[in-house]
Amino acid sequence: MKKFSRSTVGKTTLFLLSLFTTLLLLGSFLAMLIFFEADFYSKREDQIFYSAAKEFVYTDSYNEFELYLYSDNVEVVEDNGNLVFEILDVNDNIVKRSFSAEEVEDWQYEYYFYLDGEYVRGGLYNLEDKEIVGDYYVVKSTIINPFQTNDKYSFLSNVVKLLYELRYNIYLLALVLLIVDAYSIVSLVNVIGYNNEDDKLHAGLLNKVPFDLLLFIAAVFILISFLMPDYLDLLNRTGQIGLSLIYIVTISIIDLAVILGLILTFVSRLKTKTLMKNNITYHILSLLKKMLLSGFKVIELISEGIVSFIVAIPVVWKVVAATMFVLLLDVVFRYDLKYVFVKIVVLLPLVVYLAINMKKLKEGAERLANGDLSWKINTKHLILDFKKHGENLNQVSKGMAIAVEERLKSERMKTELITNVSHDIKTPLTSIINYASLISEENTKNQKIKEYSEVLIRQSDRLKRLIEDLVEASKASTGNLEVSLAPCDANVFLTQASGEYAEKLDNSKLILVTKQADEEIRIMADGRRMWRIFDNLMDNICKYAQPETRVYLSIEKSDDNAIITFKNTSKEQLDISEEELMERFTRGDYSRTTEGNGLGLSIAKSLAELQNGSLMLEIDGDLFKAILKFPIV
Repeated sequence: MKKFSRSTVGKTTLFLLSLFTTLLLLGSFLAMLIFFEADFYSKREDQIFYSAAKEFVYTDSYNEFELYLYSDNVEVVEDNGNLVFEILDVNDNIVKRSFSAEEVEDWQYEYYFYLDGEYVRGGLYNLEDKEIVGDYYVVKSTIINPFQTNDKYSFLSNVVKLLYELRYNIYLLALVLLIVDAYSIVSLVNVIGYNNEDDKLHAGLLNKVPFDLLLFIAAVFILISFLMPDYLDLLNRTGQIGLSLIYIVTISIIDLAVILGLILTFVSRLKTKTLMKNNITYHILSLLKKMLLSGFKVIELISEGIVSFIVAIPVVWKVVAATMFVLLLDVVFRYDLKYVFVKIVVLLPLVVYLAINMKKLKEGAERLANGDLSWKINTKHLILDFKKHGENLNQVSKGMAIAVEERLKSERMKTELITNVSHDIKTPLTSIINYASLISEENTKNQKIKEYSEVLIRQSDRLKRLIEDLVEASKASTGNLEVSLAPCDANVFLTQASGEYAEKLDNSKLILVTKQADEEIRIMADGRRMWRIFDNLMDNICKYAQPETRVYLSIEKSDDNAIITFKNTSKEQLDISEEELMERFTRGDYSRTTEGNGLGLSIAKSLAELQNGSLMLEIDGDLFKAILKFPIV
């Protein structure tokens, strides 16, 4: 057996066995995929056949309809193989039919074709698929069973029948093929390179051909075989399924034979240790290596003496000097082809290496600009000024990280300080408010005492609100407020604001005009925080809007965002920018005649950002607009 397998006949037998078992194994896997895709395990054989034949029936129906349009009006024609059809116009009149159409009671397929001018504009499975433009025709078709002649439908039926009978046995068949294929390939790999004369390795005739050349030829051949889908499509559309299968099988056998041959010659070259030496690429690289080594020795001797000098030269002068040097060489060796070759070999890797250096620096700078202060540039393989620049960027990143950490620490300390001081102030302030209330409730004939107590209570309440706003503003700006986002209808906030501020707006002699969306606009927001934003903005309107004017509150969709707009006319001249007005303790009236502490807009902006939204201000003369933007769910 060993002697036979090492012979030419034995190797050929193993090769053919491997080839065909591999092809059948791939076909088995393809059949398994078809079984699942076409529901072979849940449908009957006839259902699978009629589903598979649908595209052929459609093509034949389309062709018969075109023949009817562009030929003499022949009402009765020969049957299209095993396909019987009839064509009806929009009034259900038969305008063309095949000879056996009268015997058909139930039609299996029905297509609607409609005209647009002189052209057929597609086939529809039913009228609801598309609005029909112009006249339409109905093509009814059915496949004769039993078959009357051998055509694509009978061939397709035989294929479906064969596959249907194999649907359960295919797994056992695939297992047997896998075992036989594995055995034949392993046996072939073991005997390749040997003959039946001795136990020594021998390089075959194919091994004398460079492997990279064989690989290139095989790749071109396989690529060409995959670039012929148009021919397959033509065979399928003309119903030549048999020729299509023969073409696919033939191409598959040839491609598999080429791939298997490549694998075997690869194994043989590995065994005989001729894989690298018998390569065109290997010889070219060896030649390049020798040339580079001789050139690098000279360059190394020269570079050692001038490296220190180059390092000290500024970058601009380095570039100028290098450019002048190359130009000088170009002038001296302008007729020397070897110089041109060496120049390309030397300069191209150098330029690429410098580009890689620059790319590393660019990536590090971009990450630093985007706020990734933890990113460090690896300067191990950088050279000259690139390395120095990379180290400088790392130092900048380190310094910025320290500064950010100090800033965050300062913000935390400031928040803690405000919270602690506010808590310490609240206790005596609460006592003041309570005692002032008790004084105001005392029965006394001195009216001054009551007036003083009322002023005391009013100003204490104002101080209490200021402390609470200050704490909330500090927490909101540092992100220390808890936010529970949930889907909610933005229209509800407009309705709530309209209802709760109706009396206050009336007292301020303002007319509220609301414009809500016709449909529900859902956003992700915290209801309590969202209402605080509305409360602050509406409170500002009541304080600073010109009496006897209208206030507009509207909501609309813009792309994927909900836009809520507050508009009013200011009673004070707004000689201030939007950015300044958004800052803390900034108020719209410089005279400070109205109540307020200048924290409302700042708090509203911070709360909006905590909920993934934004607040923008626009000032046009006396027209004041506050615009809330939130993503729509």
